[in-house]
Formats: sequence, C-alpha cells, structure tokens
Amino acid sequence: MMNDQPELTAVLGHFIQRFHYSTGQVAALSGVPKRTIANWLSGRVRRPHHWQRLLQVAAALRLNEMEATELLRAADQPDLEELRRKATRASEQQLLSMWPPTQAAPFQAIADLPYFVGRQEIVRELGELLQNGRSVTIHSLHGMGGVGKTSLAAHLAYQLRHAFADGVLWARLDTSDTMAILNQFAAAYGQDVSNHHDLASRSAAVRHILADKQVLIVLDNAQASSQVRPLLPPTTGKTAVIVTTRQDLAVTDEMHRHLLQSFPADSDHSLAVFTHFLGQSTVRRWRDTLQKIIALLVHLPLAIAIAAGRLATHQITIPAYLVELQTANNRLNALIREDRNVRLSFELSYQTLSPHLQQFFVALGVFGGEDFGLEAAAYVANTSKEMAVRNLDQLVQLSLVQPSRAKRYVLHSLLREFAQEKQADNQNMHRMVNYFVAYATRHVRDFSTINIELSNLGAALEAASVLSMIDAFIEGTLKVFPSWYVQGNLETAVFHLEKALIMARQTDNWQYQAHVLSFLGTCNFARGNPAEMERLHKEGLQMAYKANDPNLISTLLINLASLAGGYHSNYAQADAYLSKALQYTQQLNDPARMATLLTSLGNVAYEQGLWERAESHWREGIVLLDSQEHPDAILLRRNLGQLLFAQGEFDSAVKSLNEALAMSQTLKYTQAVSFILSTLGLIAIEQGQYYHAQQLLTEALKGGRETESPEGIAQSLAHLGWLAIHANDLELATHYIQ
Repeated sequence: MMNDQPELTAVLGHFIQRFHYSTGQVAALSGVPKRTIANWLSGRVRRPHHWQRLLQVAAALRLNEMEATELLRAADQPDLEELRRKATRASEQQLLSMWPPTQAAPFQAIADLPYFVGRQEIVRELGELLQNGRSVTIHSLHGMGGVGKTSLAAHLAYQLRHAFADGVLWARLDTSDTMAILNQFAAAYGQDVSNHHDLASRSAAVRHILADKQVLIVLDNAQASSQVRPLLPPTTGKTAVIVTTRQDLAVTDEMHRHLLQSFPADSDHSLAVFTHFLGQSTVRRWRDTLQKIIALLVHLPLAIAIAAGRLATHQITIPAYLVELQTANNRLNALIREDRNVRLSFELSYQTLSPHLQQFFVALGVFGGEDFGLEAAAYVANTSKEMAVRNLDQLVQLSLVQPSRAKRYVLHSLLREFAQEKQADNQNMHRMVNYFVAYATRHVRDFSTINIELSNLGAALEAASVLSMIDAFIEGTLKVFPSWYVQGNLETAVFHLEKALIMARQTDNWQYQAHVLSFLGTCNFARGNPAEMERLHKEGLQMAYKANDPNLISTLLINLASLAGGYHSNYAQADAYLSKALQYTQQLNDPARMATLLTSLGNVAYEQGLWERAESHWREGIVLLDSQEHPDAILLRRNLGQLLFAQGEFDSAVKSLNEALAMSQTLKYTQAVSFILSTLGLIAIEQGQYYHAQQLLTEALKGGRETESPEGIAQSLAHLGWLAIHANDLELATHYIQ
C-alpha cells in the first residue's frame, strides 16, 4: 500500500462511526462475515484479497462513488471506474450497478483566448473567491464593450475547471431566450424541463437540479436584471456565478462587483498580444511603431486583438497600418475584421438607448479633452443640468460613459469617435467651441480653474481651426495663453499664436494683431531670442496705437522697457518706455497692471544699483496684488528675494523665495520654479548646505530643460559650477561652466 494512502482501518472506522453501527450490524447488512470486518478494523488485515466484500460493506453503508473509491484505495484495490472495465461476472456487474457511471461533467465555456494576457490580479482574486467551496458565490464583471469581460470569464472557466466537479455552464444572455437557457442547463445533467411552460416553474426546476451541484455558471453579456434572476442558482449548495455586463444592473447590487478597464498604459500586455500574432522577432523589430499603434488604440483589448489579427494576414505592413490609423477620418473604419468588430460592440450598446439619450450621447462625442464636466455636457447637448445628470447616470450604467474625477466624466476615445460618426452636422461642435472660449474668457487669470479644462480648451481650439471659426480661435488662444506660459508650455503657445496671427492678419482687427504679437514676443524672449521679441513688440505697439487700446499699449511699453533695461542696459530708453506706460496704465485703474509696471520699474532700478528704489517698487507691487494668484505676484517676491540675498539677508530672502516657489507650484509656473530653485540653491551654497544645494540645483536644471529656457539652464549650470568649486572639484566645475 502507498505510504501516503490512509489505512483501511481508519477509513472504514470513520464511515462506520458516522452511522453509529456496530461490527455485527454492518455484517448483517452487508453479508460479510463479522470476523472479516473485525480484522479490517483492527488492522490485522490491511489488504483484503477480494474487492467484492469491500463493496458489499460500502453498499450497506450507502457510500457515494467518491467515498466507495476512497475505501477501495485504502485497501490498495482498483477504483470503481477500473473495476467496471474489468468486471465480467453478472454478480460483479450487479454489485457495481449500485454506483452507476456518472455522466461526464458539462463544460460549455467558449474557447479560451490563446493570447490571453494580463489581468493577473483579478484572475488571482476571483480564483480564490470562486473556489471557496463553502457557499454560493456570485460575481459581476462590469465594463465597456471590447474591454475583455467575456475573455476573462472564459479564461477563469478553464483555470478553475478542476475545482467544479459538476462542470461549467455558459449562456449568452444577449442572443438566447431565458427559457431556452434553462432547458440547456437542465439537459446538461440529463434532465428535461420542457414540460414547465412558464418561466417561474422552469426556473424552480433548474434550481432543484443545481441544488447539490458544485458548478460554475457564466451568464455572459447580461442586459437586464430580468434576464439574470431566473438563472441564478439556489442559495444552498456550492455553485459559483460570473455575470458579465456593460450595464450597471440592479441585480448586481448584491454581488461582488469588479470593474474591468483597458490594459494599463504602463504595461506590456498589449505588446504581448501582438507577439502572439506576429512573433517575437517582428515585435522586437517594430516595437516603437507598434507602441504608437497601441497608443492610438488606447490599450483596448478587442481593438488590439483586431489590429494584431489584421497585421498577421500580411495584407498590410505595420508602418502602413500605423499611417492608416493616423490618417483615417475614423479609426474604427480601420478595425473592421469579420464579426470581431469594435463598431459592432459599441453599436449594440448604442441601440439600447432611447432617441433622446442617443442624441445626448452623440453630443458628448465632441469633447476631445481628458474628461468633461456636467455644465459643459448640458450646454453642448442643449439640455438642462438636471436632464444631463439623469442622462449621464444612465450612460454610466451602460458603460458608454465612465466616471472620471469628482463630478466629471470621460468617453473612451474609440467610443468618442463612434459618437462623432453619428453626428449629423457640426452644430454640437460649434456649441462646444463657444462654451470653452467663454469659459476661458471668464477664468483667464484663474489658472487652477483653467487647468481643469486645459485639454478641452486645446481640443476646442483645434475644432475652431477646422471649422474656420476665426474669432473663436483667436479669442480662445489669447485667453488660454497665460496658462500655457506659466506652465512653460511654449511650444503649444507658439503653435497657436502663429496660427492666430495668420488669421488676425486676414482681418482689420488691430487689437487681435497687437495682442498676438505681444504674446509671441514674450515667448521668443523666454526662448532666448530677445531680438525677435523686440521686433514683434514694436510691430505690436504700432497695431495697439491703431486700435487706441491703452491696455495693449501699456503692456507692450512695459515689456519693451524690461528688454531695454535688463538686456541692453539702456536705462534711459527703459525709463522713457515706462514713463509712457505709466500714462496709459493710470487710465486702466487696474491694480494688476500697475503691479506689472512696478515690477518693471523695480527691475530697471535694480539693474542701475538703485536697490532701495527697487525694493520700494517691488514691495508696493506685492501689496497691490496682496495674495492674488498672478504671475507678477511670483516675480515680485522672487525679485525681492534676490535683492535680500544680495544684501546678505539670507533668512528674509529664503522666506520671500519660498513664498514665490509655493505660488509657482500652485500655478504650475514651471519657468519661475526653475529660477527660484536655482537662487535657493545658491543661497544654500553660501550657507554651507552643499547637499541641499545639490538637490535644489539639480531640480532647477531639470525644470529649465523641460521648459526649454536657455537662461534658466545657464543659471542652474553656473550655480552647479560654483557648488563644484566649493567642493574643490575643478574638473566638474569647468564641465558645468563651459
């Protein structure tokens, strides 16, 4: 007998004890001599010569097949299945008939994907929960079409097949009638419930069949709670259930719910799918191109699989497919492949909507940002906020819209294109552009509020350009520019400003031209091109005079003064510009503009060594702006901190600079952050805090490079060189300074 096998005395003793029988009673019931049974129980006989007597005892004790097999194996005898094959005598066959051969457990799951990847965490979690073996356990997989709910359920069915002795049942709720599904479940166990003609009685009959079963049931693509409820097993037993759905069904409220989303962007799961279809060598060769394709398909599993399958046919090259995705009016058109079509997946959900809700969903397709808010959705769809709330709730339940940040929503980019495909005209797009231009106008200096919608504002400007909405494009660009600038996003700013300048020059709107030229000049100075800044500002000043706009005239004069004094050291010219600027600034009665003028006055005084005058101007400007989140409030504190540092007032300097740093980080004014960190690093050097200085200057250099600021990079490198000198590393100092 095998060493790891329970001994006959223990196994038989356990079964007899369960019924509280004596040895004599078992002998009387089974026809096996009492002495024989006693020898088995005492261990005197460990391996009976005749299996027939063992089965006589098993029958008397009413052991099931599993228990009878356990008894046979403890006696080192063949199991029931082998004995059936070998039995030749009628008496043996009659004895074995007490345990009729069981029908093979049904396994109705669809095929497991050969390229199933990822989902390790949820596979592990669900695997443990579904196999608890103690009670009925019901789980729902919820998510948008194409995200892989069905594939995950199938994979789990194959992974857990061994844990469900009575098999796996599978039903497609979107394509099958509930009565037919109940018939199918009963037939899997050799039962016929067709005589139950109503749903309630047939459902009860199937629950009775499943009552003692250990089975996994998958209810795929449920669309309504009424489809699911009749198919749920009785609460007694060991059945496990997985429900997949795109919708937020009431029936799933009492289930363990799991939200399934696209593959994580920072994983290699999408590449693994391509590897299955194309092979490792091809994926290694075209990895960068495939990554671009994956990004365009936003890691949606079904879209990735469709793309990989198409490429595997070699009917199109990988680079050509990327171009097709990039240039197609609608990426969904490039994903058509037999019945595995993303469009179909979305269309099924769309067709369940009422006409009103369809119109609302289509309107949401115009949002091109990361997410959108309730007010924007209501405006674009031309409905009330109350109705928009109800509509969004319904769409979230259908997985056509997903919740994002607090009180915000998002459409998967492929769903957005699907919605755009349904657009009958550009009316919704016009409303979206107008909404966000008005939004930017209301919040032009409220950078934290602008940042919430910055991605939508960029999409609105792109739409305005395509739709030739010239005024909207220029106005929007001018209102968003301050946010781009404080964040150091000069490339985006210049791109839009240059396009706006072309449009403005097609009109007679001098204000537009002056404003755009002013901002373009500011960007050029930040990029280290002061000569181009001066040219653009002087041209802009002429336009501002034509428009007779004191606001623009003041702005351009102040900027030209800063250039004359700070760059050319032409203080007489700077004073002349500022003198003129003061006349126009006083007409505006604008504290913020006066603070800007005071910033420049202080800068020119500082460059001339008039530090008391500079400090006076800057402190006056700080008072005017108080605690406003304004770029000049940052510059005033930064400049004051530099002045205090030059005067040896280190503690006061650090305090002023830290205030400026905090405001810069709040406004995401990355260029200012770099300069302030660099100055704080220099102060740390002077105080002998070399490690802290290294940290500050390294971060400052990183910020300067990220914002492409030559001045910021040069300042950080110079200060790092000074730090190296203090560390007596002249070679490193030379490297930094050169």
